[in-house]
Amino acid sequence: MKNILKIDFSILIFLMPVTLYLFLLFFWHINDFYNITGDEPHYLITVDSIVNDFDLKVQNNYQQETLVSRSFGGSLAPHAYYSPSGYSIHGIGIAILLAFPYYIAGVIGTKIFLAVLFGISIPFISYKIVSEVSKSKRWSTVISLAFSCSLPFYAASNQIFPDLITGVIITYATYCLILCEPKRKSVKSWIILLLLISFLPWLRMSFILPFSILTFYSVVLNTRRVDGIYEISNKLLFLIPVLSVVLIAFYNKVAFQNFLNPYGKQVFTFTINEIGLAFLGLVYDQKQGSLLQNPLLIIGFFGLFLFYKNNKNGLLLVLSLYVSINLPNSMLTLPSLYGGLSFVGRFAWSSIGLWLFPLAYAVRLALSFQSIKLNRILIFLMTINMLTQVSFYRVALTYNHFLYNTNIQNIENTTNNLYKEVFLPVKGLTGNIFEIEKLLPYYHDLETYASHPPNYLFLMLSMSLIYIGKICYSKTDLKNIKNSKF
Repeated sequence: MKNILKIDFSILIFLMPVTLYLFLLFFWHINDFYNITGDEPHYLITVDSIVNDFDLKVQNNYQQETLVSRSFGGSLAPHAYYSPSGYSIHGIGIAILLAFPYYIAGVIGTKIFLAVLFGISIPFISYKIVSEVSKSKRWSTVISLAFSCSLPFYAASNQIFPDLITGVIITYATYCLILCEPKRKSVKSWIILLLLISFLPWLRMSFILPFSILTFYSVVLNTRRVDGIYEISNKLLFLIPVLSVVLIAFYNKVAFQNFLNPYGKQVFTFTINEIGLAFLGLVYDQKQGSLLQNPLLIIGFFGLFLFYKNNKNGLLLVLSLYVSINLPNSMLTLPSLYGGLSFVGRFAWSSIGLWLFPLAYAVRLALSFQSIKLNRILIFLMTINMLTQVSFYRVALTYNHFLYNTNIQNIENTTNNLYKEVFLPVKGLTGNIFEIEKLLPYYHDLETYASHPPNYLFLMLSMSLIYIGKICYSKTDLKNIKNSKF
């Protein structure tokens, strides 16, 4: 009888993120908050075409009343959203993924599907990464929950964009390649992994870069030297990414008369100052930056040196993927800066999971350095992050349109600043003495971002944490740290 009544509380704990995501989704849906906008309806039009017309031509779907136009609240203006031959310029990967839930329950069905998918996969993958590195089940559970119950995930989990799906695939693939002893993986495991990697260009053609890096790294791991000759084991498996590239090139040629770029003329910048603003802004900006939306990730700098010492190739892979995702995004100008008309920081969603790796090493280093009880500092920082995320979640529930990246064409508009809203009661008590937005990094104005003191202070904080991590590494029990499988 006791065994029957026994509850696996670890499973109940991991149900928290998906519950959080679904509650927010239904709350928004009931209160008519955050309806589909920006590129969301245009991704969904392709879904509608697959479900109702069994093709990928969307021109006729724009001219009809559909579940998408009803949810949008009016007819959709196609503008330049499809080619002369009628194909959508948006990646068809997410449309293929969402076809069945759209067929079952329309637009809300696609959002429920995504919320459940992310609510399960994000805490699972984060737990696997942190547990493999830290060797602590308790801390792995705490970190994975704190990570998955933070921005941008609970807000982004129901948005019809390919960025977060891409982030989940890249993070999981990186975990498999650098932490799972991939040389011992079965053929079946390699097939699943390569299928996931090969799906990336179908989500958006710009993801051909991380696709290429992950494919190349997979080939390297399957290469061995025999009698002075390099041989690739499981050669036939690599027909999967080759076939994927051939098929998408063929599709692009048919749809856009172009093998690689379906977007036509896109506005890119090659000015270092503009690229630097967006690249650093995706990390540090008080509205767009991953580290300010999820302050827990700042701890990752503390673990970078240990990451380097224990897994140089893994660190190189993570950094290469991070640059391959964020550099092309940083080269886009208005109105696409930071993700265009979408939630703040959307262009960072594809890379945010990579921060889990240095974060996991930071936890491992802290737990191995017992003399000054760094784990107590971790607990304190986790508490601060939790309180911050509770405040952010309240804002997400309270205001409609607050999370949208609506101020990209008006740099003076700071009304959608999460920290400003959270600290509003403090400002009410202190008058204009305490203005949190002036104390945080700001990467929107080309004229002032290079002279804004908090931008440099946060860069110095990052470098300091790396240096402190190096000092702690030199003084801790190296054997205790190096007893991992990688």
